[in-house]
Amino acid sequence: MKKYILAMLLLNSSLVMADGPYDGIWSSQAGYFALHENAGTIIAVRLLSDHSTWEAFIAPRDGNSFTLESLISDVSIVIDITMTSDTTFSAIQVSCAPTYLCDFPSGTRFSGNKVW
Repeated sequence: MKKYILAMLLLNSSLVMADGPYDGIWSSQAGYFALHENAGTIIAVRLLSDHSTWEAFIAPRDGNSFTLESLISDVSIVIDITMTSDTTFSAIQVSCAPTYLCDFPSGTRFSGNKVW
């Protein structure tokens, strides 16, 4: 069911009027991210690399950085993202609670590349 919902979100995301410079699909050690921006607000959907879990996030963009906060989840996650170029990013998972449900511990660093 989760994979079906994620597929629908990704398919329907092309219908959203996106206007951000970082819109697209991104890959990292934390999985895959679909980023879409509208009027300065970023919506991100993360699919873990093993395809077992997806999460939705929201954040206002400030220049080349933003702080993603979980949108619909049993887990509260905060991830700081810095876009280092149009095709690369670095990130740190600032917090995650409750910790027993977290896929990565707080303080985990990631880097990634634009796939599409």
